[in-house]
Amino acid sequence: MGRRRTNRRPKPAPQMPASAEPRATLTLRGGDLYLGGELTFATAAGLLRELPPLFADGEALLLDLRGVTRGDSAGLALLLEWVEEGRKRGVDLRYRNVPQALLNIARFSNVLELLPLEA
Repeated sequence: MGRRRTNRRPKPAPQMPASAEPRATLTLRGGDLYLGGELTFATAAGLLRELPPLFADGEALLLDLRGVTRGDSAGLALLLEWVEEGRKRGVDLRYRNVPQALLNIARFSNVLELLPLEA
């Protein structure tokens, strides 16, 4: 017995709602900065301009990445760009709770030593 042929069309793949677009947030709480959400190609350009206005010349700044849920090489490039921008302004920028995925990318790319990690 053979299978019956039907004229059914496959269901289209569900569309991602607009609210599912990658998001990242940079917040200041109690003198510390927190980064949350995705640190990826989709969010890096939007974040690029958010941190430098928070730089105060000659001050130390700690950015906690514990809320980062996903990261890629563009996210790593952003972290390195912020370090360079901070140096230009005399800001000692350090990172805390960097996700292992970003550390792995940095290690593989031979730039881990360029990330100022909190000891």
